[in-house]
Amino acid sequence: MLIVTATRNGVDDATAQITITITDVSSDNTTFSFNGVTYSSVTSATGRTWLDRNLGASQVATAIDDADGFGDLYQWGRPADGHQLRNAATSATLADSITPNSASFITGSEDWTTIDSAGTLRVAAWSSFNGSGICPIGYRVPTEDELLTERDSWLSQDGAGAFASSFNLPRAGFRSSASATTTVSSVLWSTTTSSDNKSKYLTMSEDDASSLKGKRESAYSVRCILNEGSNPVPDSVDPLTIANQTREIAENTASGTAVGAALVTTGNPTTFSITAGNTGNAFAIDNDGQITVANGVLDFEAKQIYTLIVRISKNGTASKIAQITINITDVDETFPFNSVRYSPVISATGRTWLDRNLGASQVATSITDAAGFGDLYQWGRRADGHQLRTSAAITTQANSITPNSADYINTSSNDYGA
Repeated sequence: MLIVTATRNGVDDATAQITITITDVSSDNTTFSFNGVTYSSVTSATGRTWLDRNLGASQVATAIDDADGFGDLYQWGRPADGHQLRNAATSATLADSITPNSASFITGSEDWTTIDSAGTLRVAAWSSFNGSGICPIGYRVPTEDELLTERDSWLSQDGAGAFASSFNLPRAGFRSSASATTTVSSVLWSTTTSSDNKSKYLTMSEDDASSLKGKRESAYSVRCILNEGSNPVPDSVDPLTIANQTREIAENTASGTAVGAALVTTGNPTTFSITAGNTGNAFAIDNDGQITVANGVLDFEAKQIYTLIVRISKNGTASKIAQITINITDVDETFPFNSVRYSPVISATGRTWLDRNLGASQVATSITDAAGFGDLYQWGRRADGHQLRTSAAITTQANSITPNSADYINTSSNDYGA
């Protein structure tokens, strides 16, 4: 508070109280947002820069058992696809890529995917610092040596020392198919692999902090390290969101036709891709989120629903997936001919045929369905009535190929006409 006095010759002095309020600036712009969480950087005793908390933690841990400081639990090498959430559902179906079309925690094997047994692809993914991995731009998952160097700088090489360090590392626990999520220890993944298709992690208990190798199916905490030379305070990036959505389009629609409106998203994704469910490559999607008919194979009689998995992504934040249901609506493809309505059908050879025998009142529902039998024609003869199964029979041979008769001509000759 300031007291200000104003003076002028020949006039009494005047005083006033001036209050100046100092506004806060967000830690001198040392915070940034990533995947909906606000982080800061911390410099450890080794001089290296790290995130101030585990990935996904809503705050820096204030105690070793502070649940708000625990963060997410990642299966080794896996992207932030939802599986890392502590309440994620489980699935026993192994992924067939390193970017699963699932947000479930995958159980039942020593690894969550059937590919990349050596771990090369996943090491590259988690070592990237351009925002395409699970860490913010400029940061990456540390190596085993980097974690051990930090451990050796702590006052004690155990869980208490980990929390007392600049890491403020809580007892965040882990998750595996053999047990529910437990918080008996702190475990941090590294990008280092072992020769027996396992990966290295640093585990901290009450009396020890050791580097071990473990199954990649297990889910542990991740603490990102700044790649040397990178900016410790990257620009904040809005997280991506996309909800499950439904569209519909009529069968037989031409290629290039838009399937409803563009998909609704937030966060301005830069890339859209269809990763599953696109039977026959029926649809395409552009980077504005517009789905279009790709090859004109839509046929209500063959397939009524397509369930697409669409992934959206951009650098600096986690990719997201959603289920897009496309309902194919029926179009009346029938046409009348001689008082019967027919439809076209495409055979396995790609040729188009009538859907039934000439004259049949319906497509046969069984091999003995009389309503699907249709008419019986004498070879080369027009539809003059003789083809009806109830037509009368005569023995007089016709003298032309267009007889003046609706009768079935039954002669001793091999032909109905002369």
